[in-house]
Parts: sequence; structure tokens; C-alpha cells
Amino acid sequence: MSRSSGGLTNHRAKKKIVEFLIMAAIPEESWGILPTSDSSYEKWLNGTRTFDPAVWQEIAEKYKEDRFLEIVIKELNDGVLVTVMDRFGIKVATVNEIDKELFIVAIGHQFCEIAKGSGSAENIVKNIYENTKSKELFPVYEQKALAEYSKVKTNFSDELCDMEKVFICNTLSTVDSAYSRRGLPARGTVIQDATLDKIAEQSNMVALIANGGMGKSMMLRHLFVESMKKYSESGVMPILVELRDYRFAGCDLFNSIVKSVNVFDASFDERAAEKVLRAGKCQILLDGLDEIDPSDVAGFQHKLRDMIKTYPLNQYVITSRECDVAKSIGFRSRLYLMPFDEKQTGDLIDKLVSDDSVKAEITRNLNEGYLNKHGEFASNPMLLTFCIMNYPSYQSFYDRPHEFYRSAYDTILADHDLEKSPLDRVFRSADSRDDFTDVFREFCAVSYVERKFQFNKMTFEAIFKKLKSTKQVANPRIMNKTNFLHDACATACMMYEAKSDILYIDPGFQQFLFAEYNYFAEPEEVEAMGKKLWTVPESEFNGGIAFEMLYELSDEKVEVCLDLPYLDMIFKDKTEEESFNAFLVHGFREIKSALIDRTAIAECEQKSGIIGKYAIASKSEPKSVILSMMLKRLNMDMDEPSAMIAPLIDMESLYPEAESKAIIGERIFDQSTQKYFLNFRKVEKEKVEKLEGRDFVLTDDSGKVITFGYEYKADMRQLEKRLERYVALFTLVKSDEVIKKKFERLKTYYDELVEKHRNSEF
Repeated sequence: MSRSSGGLTNHRAKKKIVEFLIMAAIPEESWGILPTSDSSYEKWLNGTRTFDPAVWQEIAEKYKEDRFLEIVIKELNDGVLVTVMDRFGIKVATVNEIDKELFIVAIGHQFCEIAKGSGSAENIVKNIYENTKSKELFPVYEQKALAEYSKVKTNFSDELCDMEKVFICNTLSTVDSAYSRRGLPARGTVIQDATLDKIAEQSNMVALIANGGMGKSMMLRHLFVESMKKYSESGVMPILVELRDYRFAGCDLFNSIVKSVNVFDASFDERAAEKVLRAGKCQILLDGLDEIDPSDVAGFQHKLRDMIKTYPLNQYVITSRECDVAKSIGFRSRLYLMPFDEKQTGDLIDKLVSDDSVKAEITRNLNEGYLNKHGEFASNPMLLTFCIMNYPSYQSFYDRPHEFYRSAYDTILADHDLEKSPLDRVFRSADSRDDFTDVFREFCAVSYVERKFQFNKMTFEAIFKKLKSTKQVANPRIMNKTNFLHDACATACMMYEAKSDILYIDPGFQQFLFAEYNYFAEPEEVEAMGKKLWTVPESEFNGGIAFEMLYELSDEKVEVCLDLPYLDMIFKDKTEEESFNAFLVHGFREIKSALIDRTAIAECEQKSGIIGKYAIASKSEPKSVILSMMLKRLNMDMDEPSAMIAPLIDMESLYPEAESKAIIGERIFDQSTQKYFLNFRKVEKEKVEKLEGRDFVLTDDSGKVITFGYEYKADMRQLEKRLERYVALFTLVKSDEVIKKKFERLKTYYDELVEKHRNSEF
């Protein structure tokens, strides 16, 4: 040990250690007979002076083991205790193996022997420690608790099985996992294959934080089981307390701990608990801080602080989702449960599925289609388990995403946390699951239309205040934003908090509930919602499938309430030319058209012999998501290249503001034909000259880059306002065969809908 460290936390000098131990060995009223100078203790240690015999006599007559133990155990320095034990000839590997209570008792006996020998005695600490039963064990508790917690019901199944057969341990990290993406390594300090010993290296007070479905309770069970397997050797007792089962207003945490052990072993009473807690031989695992009733939170926090202050030598681990209560708990360290990486996902599939072909099919489904849009189903243990345990039944959902998300939603709300008692699934904001779902469904619908896919506290409240259903539930008094947020995150596990943000566990749940809400809504409300989206493009919805799910639920409602009103704006009571103009102006904010000079191409081919490949993509996104969805269903979406080969119009002088990019030619070698071909590429106009001299860029005889055409970006709002000025550009856009093809198909579709829904109930 260094000079700056010692076996006692606040007493480092040798003379101070002796003084502290002697004062702990006798009552305070006897301190008056002790030396008043430090030099007396130092000279006694050096052998140059003997102590007053009255001191030894006082120790021999008035030493009390309980008093000595209570005073000294608080000062033990865990950081060097293994070394201290070694100095006494006692070999231990880790501090958790040490029976601190017995060690202090042995030191007390050593002091008594020194007192009896008037200052000298043999070293008896080792003999007492090693020859005395060093661990007060509760084998009945060990046996019954291990049997109880090593068996679990798998989520979404009634089977009881060994936890090790269905559990994959999350990676723990000191850095919040909320924005971690699958496939990226965890940041900060990382713990793999977590155990309580590894967690204790961070602190003896640690909060495990994760959103719903990430496996906080399973992690705590895993930590309990792994520690309990070593209990008979270490003497360190893990105790798991379900916080949701207690009401702390009339019950202190000490009694909760006693009850958690006593339920397995009746011999574990308050006296036994006091003894092991004083000795620092407990690992207190507290599950579900965020699930404590709000009225009990303040009382619990106070009692937890008292517990830690009274029994500071134990290890405390508490689980919670991220929330205000978790932020105020005051634990020294936080560890976050990370989302599963690809290996962990594969490991869980391997554990739960034996058939290799089924494993491959499940993996394919997770990596393709709507489940792969955000990756949450593969990285969230609860959602992943749902996919695995419901195979092959969910195969039928592959082309019907609404049915998939509806099944997942119902299963999660009904079956998540099967190990918890039925009373645990009580909603704070509603009297029933149906009432909560009605409000949450509207919340998802309103927020989705407003393109709110994640929230802070203010934006969450703003959406909540717009909801009509909050006043239509059976008990509107309890339906407030605080209770609703808790239920969305903790009870339903549909959302989670991360730092200052509130997010969905998977965006698909917001989208499917948007679809359901509008399926149940009155036609007038759906039509009004659709009109709000006439100027909102599909790209603002982050690639969601909400409108596809609504169409899956009711194609008639989509066609009558969304498609027809939009198409009426373009076609109803209009001539062909007026309709086409309306299609351009109302259908797009801008249209990009690539105009390629056929004369320049012919000259280049004749001179160089290079064959041209003229595909040049100019994508024009529709102004409205309504139009995008129609074009997709008609297989006429705007991902096709829009390009024309025609004499080059001098757009630069006519409309310099409309020209966006130049089209140049590249010489590309085709390995299959062993010939060069001409490939077009769009570049910014100012960058064209910088490409001169590049071997792969086609140039004329003077070395200048050949311009084969231009991509023009037509602002539809400008064309509408100043049609006379932009007549040439407007004519160019209208001559775009790709645009015309879409218009003609849309006109046919409109006529079909008018006829189909002439007598519709909507």
C-alpha cells in the first residue's frame, strides 16, 4: 500500500490507526485515560515506550464486540482490503469474498489478547478468521430463490423454461444508447456479459437505464442468478426487490428486503437482515423505479437514502426507464442497456429456433421490407422475441403490415412482463386498455399528420392538448399528460424517453395507429385531413407506410375521402389543357427535365465511334403525399428518368434562373463488350471547366468539355404566376413524355373512381 492509502478510510497514519482502534474498543466515557499526544502512540509502536497499564485493563474489561464492529466496519477501505488481509496472512482474490464482519471481530479479539498481555500477543487474526464459520449462509433461500428466478415465462408464450435458454445479455455502456444505431459499436465504458462484480467496478450504487422492452427486469434476474450461483462461496447475498409490489408510504425499504428473502426462507428475519446488511454482504437489486406509484416516489427516495446511509457497504443496483424520477434518484453511476447488435440478434434466434431454414427465414424478414426500415424489431429484445415466437404465423403478415403491427401491439400490451403480477398492468391515465388505446391512437394520428415523429416535453404536451378523445374516456380526471406519458412509455411500452426526447420504440406503431384512427374516423374528418396534405410531400414522412396501411384497411375510404377530392381539384369541370396545367402546378413544386442535344450526340458518335447510353435520371417528387401514393399504386411513381432527346433550346439566355445542371459525357469501358460507351452525368455548371483535361471526360478539338444538354428545374409556382414569361419552359415540361404518361394514367384512374364510387356510402 502507498503512504496515501490505508485499510481505514479516514485514518491513514499508523499512530492514528492505533488511536482509532483503541477508542473503538472502549466506551467514550473511558477516553479520558488515553494519551493526549500522537507521540505516545508512535513511541509505543516503535517500542520506545509502554502504554499505561490502565488502558489495557480498560480494554480487557469494557470491550464490546457490537460497538467495535459498528464503528470499525464503516471505515473499512474496500480498495485495499485484499492487501490488508494478505498482511494478516489471509489469502482472498476479491473484496467480495471477504467476510468483513468476521474480519473486524477477529481484529477485536486480537486487541483483547494484546490487552491481556499488557501490550503484546501472538497474531490470532488469521486463526480466528479461517477457523470460524466465516459466512452466515441461508441455504434454503439460496435453493428456493435460485429455482424461482432461473425459470422464466418467455414473452408472448406460456412456456416456463430455463432463463439461460432464452436470455441474451445486453451490452452495458456508460453512454446513453437511445441514438445508437444497430451495427455501430457502443461508446463509453462498455461491459460485456455483465455480472454484479463487473458493475461494482463502476460504483456500488448503479442505475440500469433502458426503454421498455429492452430487458431491464430480465437483466436484473440474470445478475441475481449469476451471483446466487456463487453465494455459498462468496457469502454475498443477492436480494431482488420488485418495487412495483410495494407501497412505501406505510412500509420501509428494510422490511421490503426482509420480505423478499423471507418469502423463500422463514429463518431470515429482521435480526438476520441487520447482521448481513451491517457486514456489507448484500447486493440489493431494485427493479422498476419508474413503476412506483407517483404518490410513493418521494417517500421511497427518502427511505432509499436512509438505507444507503445506514448500510453503506452493500451494493445497490436499481432499474428504470429514463424519466424524471430516474434523473433525481442520485445514484453515482448510470449504465445503459444497449440495443442488440447483429451477433446478439443472431444468438437469440439460435437459442429460440432449432431449424436452420426457419432461422434463415426469420433473419430475412428482419432484414427486408418494412421491418428493416428502422431496425428496431431486430435490436429490441421484446420486439425481436415477438417476431421469433410468432413465426410462422406472422409470415401471413408480410404483405399486410397493419395486421403485423396490430398483432404486435395487442401482444405487447397483454403479455409483456409475464413475470409481473396481473395488477402491474394497470394504466395510470385510463381505467382500461381500450380507453388508453383510443387516446394513443388519436395522438399518433394527429402527430403523424403534423410530421412529429419524436417529441420533447413541450411538443408532446402540444399534441396532447389537441386530442378530443381525452374527454371521451370513462375517467377523464386521470387522463392528463403526465399519466399518459407514463403509460405510453412504461405500461404500454410504445414510447421511451431519451435525454430530452420522447420517441416511439418503432415508428411503425405510430403509422399503424394513424391508419386505424382514420379507418374509424368519419369520412368528413378523413377528407379534411387529406386536404391538409395537398402541399405536404411524401419525403416529409421519413419513408413511412402509414398510407399503405390505411389503404390495406379500407381501399374504398382512401379512394373516396383522399384520392377523389384531390383529383377533383385537377380534373373536375376542366378542359384537357386546363387539367394538364393543374396537374403540373398542383402536383409538383418543381419539375426537373433533362434536355439532351441530339445533334451533339450524333457528332460525338460519328467522330469517336462511342455508342451512347442516354439514361439520365431527373426525379420530380410530387408536391403531395396523396399524389405519390396514387402513382405508386398505379406503378407510375416518379422514380423513372425524365429525359428528352431534342434540339437544344437556348434556355440559358431565356431563363437563366431555370437552368440547374449541365450534362456532360464520360467515356466508360464495358468489360462485357470490350467497347467504350458514352455515359451522361449531371454536374454543376461552374464545375464544367474544372473537368477539362480529364481522360474520361469527352472534349472537343479545342479541349473544352462537350455539353450534351441541360437539366432544367421548373418552379411550378413561378410558371403559374408568370405563364407568359415561362411559356417556352412550360412547353418543354409539357412535352416531357414521362410526365404526360403519368397525367394520362391519372386521368384514366380518376374516371374509373368516379364511376366506381358513384353510389358509395362515403
